[in-house]
Amino acid sequence: MTKIIKLGLKDLDRIVQVERAAFIPPIQATREKIQARLKKGHTYLGIEDSGKLIGTLACRKAFLSQILLIFNKDFWNKREEPVRTVISIPLDILLSNQY
Repeated sequence: MTKIIKLGLKDLDRIVQVERAAFIPPIQATREKIQARLKKGHTYLGIEDSGKLIGTLACRKAFLSQILLIFNKDFWNKREEPVRTVISIPLDILLSNQY
């Protein structure tokens, strides 16, 4: 059965495993970066199939103007108020698990 679950620090190893499988090394988020994001309150959702994590969706709340800063290192560190937009980067799905 496939389901969407909320991930947390307890799932860090699983999140890193999907990150490594989904992206080439130069654009992979490091374990430390993912851990820091989780500690800052970023949301990670997982796609789980028969107990195996096969995809992730990383989200954080941000002011709409921050969309322009997606590839700027400060994007993940700043937060403006009021929050009006949810930015989701990226959606990782391991293609080897397609039906």
